[in-house]
Amino acid sequence: MPSLPRLQIDQIAHPRTDLAVLALAGELDLDTEPLLAAGIAAAMTPGRHRLILECSGITFCDSRGLSYILGVRLDLNDRDGSLILAAPGAQFLRTMQIIGADQALTLTPGGITEAVLLLPPDPSAAAL
Repeated sequence: MPSLPRLQIDQIAHPRTDLAVLALAGELDLDTEPLLAAGIAAAMTPGRHRLILECSGITFCDSRGLSYILGVRLDLNDRDGSLILAAPGAQFLRTMQIIGADQALTLTPGGITEAVLLLPPDPSAAAL
């Protein structure tokens, strides 16, 4: 019987054309980093340069997982984009605080709706 992946990634539809939203559940570490990389690559279609990772389901994240997330933030910043981590749980937040990643990342205790409010206006909305 095959085991479930240790990291589940679900893409959540959002009307903003510049935004991808992924809900994460499980463990983020060296072994599951390629799954997250593939999920982000698939979600970040042309024109998308903003990413929200809904993190309430993360049960474990090591320094390798955080290093990867920080790299994603740098890549998006280089493209005038942004990364927001929404609803990180207490254990995940504590790991970020210990490493200092909470100072480098944009975090919101709320969910996706609250995270969207932190973004600049959707450029496609101005064209309407």
